[in-house]
Amino acid sequence: MITESIEEYLEAIYRLGEREEAATTTSVAKELKVAPASATQMLKKLAKQGYLKYTPYRGVILTPKGEKIGKEILRKHRVMEKFLDTLVLPKSRVHKDACEL
Repeated sequence: MITESIEEYLEAIYRLGEREEAATTTSVAKELKVAPASATQMLKKLAKQGYLKYTPYRGVILTPKGEKIGKEILRKHRVMEKFLDTLVLPKSRVHKDACEL
């Protein structure tokens, strides 16, 4: 079963890849505003589940399985942002509300 936190991590790693940034433990932790130790634990868990390849001190690479989910979650997130934007919500709320949806 894919939990919300797994989706958040896969989306964050996919986003980093889109921006051509290395998906390191530090960059993932920064993106998700979590402690690096928490990110390390989750990355190891995701690697065991086959969503990514994790190499300590080198970073992570999404597997095709992880990439598919990360891309799908990001697409849904962007659709929700566009929808919320049409409701003339303040820009500061659009991203936050799209995440919650």
